[in-house]
Amino acid sequence: SRTVTLRQQVSYLHVPADFATIQDAIDAAQPNEIILISGGWYAEDLVFRDGTRLRGDPTETNLWGTIFAHDVRAEVYGLRVEELQDTAELVSADVLFDHCTFTFGVTRLFTDSVGKFRNCTFDGRGQGVAIRVNSGFAKIERSIFENYQNALDSLLRPTVVAGELSEVVFWNNFADMRGTWDGNWVVGDPLHTYYPYQYYLDQGSA
Repeated sequence: SRTVTLRQQVSYLHVPADFATIQDAIDAAQPNEIILISGGWYAEDLVFRDGTRLRGDPTETNLWGTIFAHDVRAEVYGLRVEELQDTAELVSADVLFDHCTFTFGVTRLFTDSVGKFRNCTFDGRGQGVAIRVNSGFAKIERSIFENYQNALDSLLRPTVVAGELSEVVFWNNFADMRGTWDGNWVVGDPLHTYYPYQYYLDQGSA
């Protein structure tokens, strides 16, 4: 006897060539369809469906709006998200962000959500919080947090918030980290590190 492996073919939807908006493509996408987003500015909020997979250009694809991921699994690559309030809201969700940039707003994790951030840049432009965990797990790898008042935060402190930090740089943030990760306070960014060239590089999980 022999084993035959069947592979599902991946197809692509293009924005704006096939769909005028990213949300239109998300609503139309079928399983194993990846949404390719051309460079440019897209002013819209996004509501993810289960299995949503977005691919943009890490330097050219810009979203001005909020990502809503409720009770879904999703993947995002190469998206620059700017929003003055919330850049993303995860509720009972499992979302991977890879090579993404978040500016100004906060990414919120609720109700046992899993937020995975890989090769991401968070720039607060001197204000706010990058990631706020109410309930969930945040895994952050090879990422940079800069120019925030508090880069990481938990509304439930000192309740333990599960999380992992690996090769994470905190630079030019104005206060120490406020969240709790695996039961330990994140000590990463000392107070008053807005002086040039001061940073903290975490070599493993905090």
